[in-house]
Amino acid sequence: LASGTGYWYFRYISKMVPLWGGDFIMGWDNTSVAMEELQKAHVDMGYSPEEWDTIAARSAPRRLVQIRSFFIDRTEVACSDVAKWMQYKYDNKEISVEYYVENGVGYHAVYIGDMPIANLYYRQNHTCIKFDSKNRKFVPIEGREMWPANAISWYGADAYCRDRGARLPTEAEW
Repeated sequence: LASGTGYWYFRYISKMVPLWGGDFIMGWDNTSVAMEELQKAHVDMGYSPEEWDTIAARSAPRRLVQIRSFFIDRTEVACSDVAKWMQYKYDNKEISVEYYVENGVGYHAVYIGDMPIANLYYRQNHTCIKFDSKNRKFVPIEGREMWPANAISWYGADAYCRDRGARLPTEAEW
């Protein structure tokens, strides 16, 4: 989302499209007929009843929300772009990498300060970036260069956007 005039902004503006502002109704009320269907869908996705209560509470009440016009990326951010960004940050000693093994699965945890920005697992097929420990390089996994970036925390996505002179969309914009 565009809000800056730095190098990243100009480099990526062609990848962005405008979304025009306006009003819409956001959230739901507890009497909504769709509420039962939403709860079932969330439970099917693995949420517990307690988590559902939290989701429902955050989404209530229905309210009128006004959104300003803004820019958003035309496509999701590619793994190759995030790998290049991580490498730049790593080369400038702005991020650190630690190796962990959890439940028999090895992964590299990536941090800015003490904030986790990525967990790069290797035995799971969803990760699209790896950290090559031998060469000290972040690289997209072959064949996954244009996949949407994944295994990135909110903190990592926020830092990436800020370095581009942009920001993450708000809940209402999303």
